[in-house]
Amino acid sequence: MASTVYKKAPLVEMVAEVRWDLAPLAAVPNAALDPFHDSLKGALTTELAKGGFSLVEELVPAEVPREFLAGQVVTRYRKSASEWPIIQLGPGVFTVNVDASYSGWATFRPYLELAFNALVSSHPAPQAWKVNLVRLIAIDAYEGRHGYTNYSEFSRTALKLGPVLPPSFLERFSVDQTLNVVRSETLFPLRQLENSIGKIAIADGIHRNAPALLVTTTVDREKSFGAMSAQNLVSLFDQSHDAHRALFHELLGVDLRSALEPEEQECYEWRRKVNHRSCSA
Repeated sequence: MASTVYKKAPLVEMVAEVRWDLAPLAAVPNAALDPFHDSLKGALTTELAKGGFSLVEELVPAEVPREFLAGQVVTRYRKSASEWPIIQLGPGVFTVNVDASYSGWATFRPYLELAFNALVSSHPAPQAWKVNLVRLIAIDAYEGRHGYTNYSEFSRTALKLGPVLPPSFLERFSVDQTLNVVRSETLFPLRQLENSIGKIAIADGIHRNAPALLVTTTVDREKSFGAMSAQNLVSLFDQSHDAHRALFHELLGVDLRSALEPEEQECYEWRRKVNHRSCSA
């Protein structure tokens, strides 16, 4: 069985994010405490170094109280300067990020396994670790090489988005429709994943110093998962990726799909082992 990857994929960044319960501080609005953060960070730094992620970047000065940084990444791990993927940790949050070098889920997935194995094995009190959100984010930029000039034309001919406002409305009130700027966000419960929300955000923007349509697709699975194994986390992200991939493919028009230059690759054995219906990258 084969999987589909794209030579001219629009991906800018993909983020696999995990969040967990914190202890709120009643006396300080929006502040919360991750009581295991410092000990987790110390052990995680050692574990990730074993996997090659030995470059540590501190994103926030050490003197800033961590309770004011709840849910924000404060430490970044790389294999070398400017190299991706990256791994990030903060009070109540952990992410694995890849940039446009992404060449398919099968090449990104081993980094998830490495990162989550390190995270789970480093936690000083795994039974007290209560995961509450598993989130997969993909940021795509459709630009000139994909046929993008403006939203009105591209949404009609390339992506199955359609107008945010009726064309008759814009014809009446816009003096120049090529100058219209689009911002849109839609949230919906996903049919194929329990306790999940899909979100598609659309915005005109700039990518690589040129006009582009930015499409951010998010799959959120929010519930009280409780303590999690690394294997369970990776499995949840496999499922979220399948949902994201279905959303991505559904939006592509025939001409745009061709412009992305799809190619087939052999399906990786792990997909068959976890009983996935789809073999898409």
